[in-house]
Amino acid sequence: RNGETIREDGYTADLLAREFERHLAARTSDRPFFYYVPFNATHGPDEAPKELVDKYRAVAASETDADQNSRREFRALKYAMLESLDAAVGRILTALKTKDVLANTLIVFCNDNGGRHENLPLRGGKGDTYEGGVRVPCVMYWPGRIPAGRTIAGMAHAVDLYPTLLKLAGGSLQQKLPLDGADLWPMLTQ
Repeated sequence: RNGETIREDGYTADLLAREFERHLAARTSDRPFFYYVPFNATHGPDEAPKELVDKYRAVAASETDADQNSRREFRALKYAMLESLDAAVGRILTALKTKDVLANTLIVFCNDNGGRHENLPLRGGKGDTYEGGVRVPCVMYWPGRIPAGRTIAGMAHAVDLYPTLLKLAGGSLQQKLPLDGADLWPMLTQ
């Protein structure tokens, strides 16, 4: 933190949410802001809070497929990681609402690649160029600016976020070097 290595106990999703809450609560400026919160759940290392893993062991054990116990254990772990991630995102939304900036905040939630396995009905996964490796959801939330409940089937890529956010922040898309991405705002709102 601020160039100094710190060690804190806890699960990463909880620690990231806590750090976000701390930063946002300390803000005194009403100037626009940008936060990048890189959750690693449901990514490796495959760890989650014990109480959540125990909770989902019961769920995975009740599944009636023919999977081995190790696969059920893996699913319980992933379910626990996902709940931790969901709770952390909820904390971020609550912090934004408490600070009274949620209504004027664009939230982008996306993944970097497909999962290692089981991306059905898509073929492939992490590390390859089939749809299961590169096609991931991207959710954008901005009340009153992006229509709620809308699904867009158009193609987009992570590199499109830079020109989109740059233009929304009032910057120019005319850059010294050509931009790799395109402004997604018209696709999101029209």
